[in-house]
Amino acid sequence: RVLFLHPTTKVVQDLKFSLENISLFDHKLTIVNPAAVKLAATPEDAVEGKRIDLTGGATGTGHKLIETTHSFRADAQSGAGASKVGVAGSLAINIVTNHTEAVIQSGATVAAGSGDVVLRAVNTENDSTKAASKVSGGNVGVGASIALNILPTNITRAEIENTATLTGGHNVSLSADSAHAVRTTVKAGAAGGTAVSPAVGVAYVGDHTTSRIGAPGSSPLDVTGNVAVQASHRGTALTTVDASVAGDKVAVGAAVGISIIIDSTTATVGRDLSADGAVTIASSTAEYSKVDITASAKGSKSKED
Repeated sequence: RVLFLHPTTKVVQDLKFSLENISLFDHKLTIVNPAAVKLAATPEDAVEGKRIDLTGGATGTGHKLIETTHSFRADAQSGAGASKVGVAGSLAINIVTNHTEAVIQSGATVAAGSGDVVLRAVNTENDSTKAASKVSGGNVGVGASIALNILPTNITRAEIENTATLTGGHNVSLSADSAHAVRTTVKAGAAGGTAVSPAVGVAYVGDHTTSRIGAPGSSPLDVTGNVAVQASHRGTALTTVDASVAGDKVAVGAAVGISIIIDSTTATVGRDLSADGAVTIASSTAEYSKVDITASAKGSKSKED
């Protein structure tokens, strides 16, 4: 996600057009007018809205900055204050299904001659859900927050489907590459004579990355070069839940964090093939998941203390 800070209105917007007066060297971006553009150092910082400053000095209009990441975000914030009873609740829900596919469909016939055949599906997705509530009540304070990241279907697929026919071809390459970052953040706070603060964060993620040559069509696969069928997936899921309360009489802080990750990364060949060169069939997955839960309650001392 790239953010654009308008120099006049000072409004931060998503950047969805080419930048002028920029130059790209050694993986660093510079711009003549540093006040015009703000970028993030990492995808996670971009999702959180944390920006970095750019230095000036470059010229030219021949470069473009293009966003190639699916980014989805849901935020909910609430607050309340009252002399007797204060109640605040936040609910943030992010539900996403994503399909990125490069396919020769079932029943199709492709005559490649002496050329190369390349099917490549690349899917990069960032999902963030954040819910926060803060309340102060004289007699009773209740602050509740719930954040749900429901991402059951994230499919990345490069495939020659069953009964699809491919004839000829020199090198044949099928690759499916997916990267998925999920962040779920929940914070709830309450203060009062009786303070109650429940916080719930749930992340449910289903990533399916497939590279496949399906069952035979009218003829087996026979190529004069190399055959590569490769699938790779990289994923992170971070869930943070914080419930903090302070009550003069009763203080209850409850935090629940759940992270459910279902991944499948496969590279398969379902038909006979003949290649004059190398044949590579490979799959790899790197997944990191972490759940941090904090629940705290503070009450006043009894009169006898």
